[in-house]
Amino acid sequence: MRRDESMKVNRRQLKRIIKESLEELSPVLQDEITRAKFRGVSRNDVNSVLARGGDDEQLALEISVLQRTLREARGEGIACPIRGAWYGGMPAGGGYSPHKEYTVAAQRYAEAAHCILGSLGRRVGAEGETEWHSMVGGEKAHLLEEIGIMQKVMGEYSKDLYIDQFNDLSQFREEYREGIAEYSEGAIADIKKTSPKLEEKATANLKRLIAIKEAEPEFPDSVYKVGMYTYQTLGLLSRAMLKSIEGWDENKKLHYNLNAFKDNRLANRTDLLEQAIDGMIRDLS
Repeated sequence: MRRDESMKVNRRQLKRIIKESLEELSPVLQDEITRAKFRGVSRNDVNSVLARGGDDEQLALEISVLQRTLREARGEGIACPIRGAWYGGMPAGGGYSPHKEYTVAAQRYAEAAHCILGSLGRRVGAEGETEWHSMVGGEKAHLLEEIGIMQKVMGEYSKDLYIDQFNDLSQFREEYREGIAEYSEGAIADIKKTSPKLEEKATANLKRLIAIKEAEPEFPDSVYKVGMYTYQTLGLLSRAMLKSIEGWDENKKLHYNLNAFKDNRLANRTDLLEQAIDGMIRDLS
């Protein structure tokens, strides 16, 4: 069947549509749409636009990107946390501050997870067999480096010496003890403040990812598993950090066995994430 020529959209009309659509949104959302260009567009999106008119596949891609991004910006449909947000929508370093080496460990672990999510979304829309093949081709080394950091943090910071830095001030010179005690209190306050926020963000983004997978059967299982386990590790980290400071307010001591980096669930989920990354690389290389 011959397509209706009046249904086709040329590049000049596309620019007008984009300009008019963007003017309806706030400057913040306009910036987000600009950054989100070419993210989260499936073959079905492109085919749908082509069917309505327009033989230029690149033009169809641009239109479908705009349509999806506008829907998500207006709260319609589901926003993919991997394709539509920087670093999977998670804060750098988990939001933790470097008061003590213990919170630096949480920073390092969460930052590596944050970077894994960033790698998953960074090359979406790049040329290749699929956007996901392009991602693995460009991000393989970075993904392996970041999961390596997470595993190293689990191994190093499970040692008791990092809990002793809170519990045993006698190991420090007397003139430094008051300042060190203040840093310890700052670390405890930071964990109390940051951990619930981190868990909330990880849980919300995980729910969005699950919804995307249910809505888009073509979303690769191997990519989904990496995203899922990464969000889960961040949620488990936040809970383990919060649990590790139980009892501090009463006796100014941390329990060695509650060290977050000894937490079996966090360790096991980190292992699963490593296996998922290896599996994704095999699947999409």
